[in-house]
Amino acid sequence: MPRYIYGEDPASQNDFFGIVIHEMPTPTRKNPKPLPLLRDIYKLNHTSFDKIMEFHTRVLFPKFPPTLSVFDYTNERTFADLMENRFGKSRVTKINFSAGTSGTKKC
Repeated sequence: MPRYIYGEDPASQNDFFGIVIHEMPTPTRKNPKPLPLLRDIYKLNHTSFDKIMEFHTRVLFPKFPPTLSVFDYTNERTFADLMENRFGKSRVTKINFSAGTSGTKKC
């Protein structure tokens, strides 16, 4: 059974919500450390959290059942907390990025 990992970025500054879905192939003897395969990318803008949650449960989860969701927890924390409360800590990872790690820091 394929394992799908979601990378999610709820950016409140420009009202965008980014979702990247990767499939993690099963390791084999020939390929013990396979690279993740990009399966889909979504950019939702001007969409409320309840509509985004509905999009996850009605559209994405049936097509790509999530093993793990990884959230950018740096600035917008509400949606990640909602997902953790609904699906459990074992399926949601929240990551805080420090200044300069996003590639936007000017030298």
